[in-house]
Amino acid sequence: MYISIREKKFGLDKSFCEISFYKSDNIIDLYEPIARCEISYNKTVNKGELTFLFVKENYRKIGFGKRLMKLAIENATKNNICNLTVYAKPHSNPYMTKQQLINFYEKYGFKITEDTVEGTYMKCELLPTSI
Repeated sequence: MYISIREKKFGLDKSFCEISFYKSDNIIDLYEPIARCEISYNKTVNKGELTFLFVKENYRKIGFGKRLMKLAIENATKNNICNLTVYAKPHSNPYMTKQQLINFYEKYGFKITEDTVEGTYMKCELLPTSI
């Protein structure tokens, strides 16, 4: 198993983090992650948004989503992010219902801030390490 955490900065206050799991560090396996998430940060207001989370079908239900969420929250905390948001939308994830998505994110401290027919906005308050 190979884990990649890449961060990119955009100006002084915005950054992006991509966390990916690969089957191995073999060059062939590095073309396609088996699990990945993306987080964008606005450090001026200490907020972040989990914009993407995906686990390949053959690797579901064995802890990759959990590992991604833990690493995403650790990374956000390390970057002094106080609020992490996510928009849980079932039409972009055909493998989970809206309620399953909500239940998944609630396990990591996210709470519903707005619920619509299309999806659910959720927020998690974090305690940054150096504020």
